[in-house]
Amino acid sequence: MNNNLLNELYITLLLFITPVFTLFSLFGLLPFFPYTFLIMGLGFLCCVINVIIFCSSGNRKLSLNDVFVNLAFIFFISIIFLNHNLRSYTEDGRYIDAIRYYFPFFIISYFNYFIMKGYSCYITKKHGEMVLFFYFISLGFVSVMYLNLAELKLDYSQLLDSSYIGVYQTVSDALLFLSISYVCINDMTLRKKLIVILLTLFFLFILNSRSSLFSYFFGCFFLLDIKKYIYKKPIFSFFSIASLIVFIIVIDPTSLISSFIGVLESGNARIYNIISGGFSYDASFMGRIKLFLHSIDIIKESPIIGDFASQYNQDIDGFGTRWGAYTHSIIVYWDQFGLVGFLFICYFMISILRKSKIINRSLRINIYPIVFMILIQQIFVKSFTYFYFFALLGLVEGLVNARKCRINN
Repeated sequence: MNNNLLNELYITLLLFITPVFTLFSLFGLLPFFPYTFLIMGLGFLCCVINVIIFCSSGNRKLSLNDVFVNLAFIFFISIIFLNHNLRSYTEDGRYIDAIRYYFPFFIISYFNYFIMKGYSCYITKKHGEMVLFFYFISLGFVSVMYLNLAELKLDYSQLLDSSYIGVYQTVSDALLFLSISYVCINDMTLRKKLIVILLTLFFLFILNSRSSLFSYFFGCFFLLDIKKYIYKKPIFSFFSIASLIVFIIVIDPTSLISSFIGVLESGNARIYNIISGGFSYDASFMGRIKLFLHSIDIIKESPIIGDFASQYNQDIDGFGTRWGAYTHSIIVYWDQFGLVGFLFICYFMISILRKSKIINRSLRINIYPIVFMILIQQIFVKSFTYFYFFALLGLVEGLVNARKCRINN
């Protein structure tokens, strides 16, 4: 019984179909469809088939990560169901209970771990490259249609419903994970790496996703491994660097950079405030500081059990009472699920780092850039809604298992 086709379809649905088609739908290019429910349904089917395959196989050993992932999600979902009576507003104005809000994020994270673990070869196969190619084509089409040149970003004022402006996060998170995974795991030329990196940076920029853009930008230093190419092609590297220096001297990019920053200042305050250090002028950043301080207060008052969904009935950051007013950092697990929930996440992070070392040493795969980017995102700017953290956990687990199979065979 082979479940690879369904696993492949699930990952494609998660990384490409849902983010891109949702973006198209919100710009009125496609009819809207609730892809989240499709992901949950297909993920459930994949996991059921995987369990059947596991039970019918001769090797029924669970890894330590498998055990802890199951225990963690039993813990998280139990707390969610115990607080099912809590109700609050979503960003689009719906008044729903805790189960309807929290459950999809956690169940998709759960599916991501086991499906990515069982089909970690997705990124290395040719269709991984094709998905990334069509991602760039799709975003290129949206850019031609809706790019606001005055603000250097997509014109989100043309969305059918402005309350769904957070779609940029959905698209940018998927693009970052797909792009960085593809570049890390696959052996390719420097030229091809640069093309993928530059296209990704461009689309993250016009999507106006600050966290994904800057984490990807700094992660590129790990991606390119310039030293290796200098050693392999020293003469070519020398002339390339010399040509770049001459180009900079002749062109004098100072005025060009000043003009670019001026455009950002007048049109794209979100990016400009980060580059210029004007954090106090950024309402979103200051709101996140208030959420962070609220979580610190919760942890001080109740360090063991936390205070699940403490945001549901109060306006913490000045943007209204809503489910989404939680801290965008790793301490959200401590705030919402207590010390036990936080320790689960810390254990998973340590496991990712430890297995990344094994992958780098044994498989000769430079997995560190994706580990760096995803962990930085989860620690500083993402919450429990960031299910790519568990996709990464499944990916490294799957790659380690592939190494073991290679050794045994």
